[in-house]
Amino acid sequence: MDMKYKFLLWDADDTLLDFKASERQAFCRTMRAFGVEPDEELCRIYHDYNKSLWKQFEQKRITREEIRLQRFVYLADLLGLKTDPKVLAERYVQELSEGFFTLPGAGQVLAALPDCEHYLLTNGITEVQEKRLKGSGLAGYFREVFVSERAGAQKPDPRFFEYAFSQIPGFELGRALMIGDSLSADMAGARGVGLACCWFNPEGKPAGDFRPDFEIRTLPEVLPIVLGE
Repeated sequence: MDMKYKFLLWDADDTLLDFKASERQAFCRTMRAFGVEPDEELCRIYHDYNKSLWKQFEQKRITREEIRLQRFVYLADLLGLKTDPKVLAERYVQELSEGFFTLPGAGQVLAALPDCEHYLLTNGITEVQEKRLKGSGLAGYFREVFVSERAGAQKPDPRFFEYAFSQIPGFELGRALMIGDSLSADMAGARGVGLACCWFNPEGKPAGDFRPDFEIRTLPEVLPIVLGE
């Protein structure tokens, strides 16, 4: 099949894997394990704080290890918990790795493009991402999973993308497409290394001054882009 893009570089969370569902399940299970019944407000507080930490990680202001612990230091202090935040953090990561939720159309799209080479590019935690990908049933579609922990840099750092490129046999930049939900990590990172980018924007958020090469609201919309139709 003659395709416009042969090398498809996918983001994981909130692109193929439903991170919000995984996060909520993991958080609720962790809280209940230590005697706290999480309500909607507590879930929102945790989600917002965790999201702010990952944004700082993209900006190289904190490390991944600091994220893992700091979010539960904050939570323990907020709730007055006596439990060691390290224990909470370890339990949460364990629970998060059991979040096998996928977004609508994920498996359908990957299966519809058997002649493409699929690669996953993620800033997440290696042990968590690999287990979630396998449990979701999507692992078999990918030739390789590139995690920032192993690359020594994270999206949007050009070094992360360059590391991935160097590991892909016969890689052609002009026939590669980055698909992800984050303007700051996926789209800006791709643009920084001359890689075509497709923004997965199911909520129709404004792009501001950034103009991705393509924008889709549902995953199947990427098919004609890849095929050059």
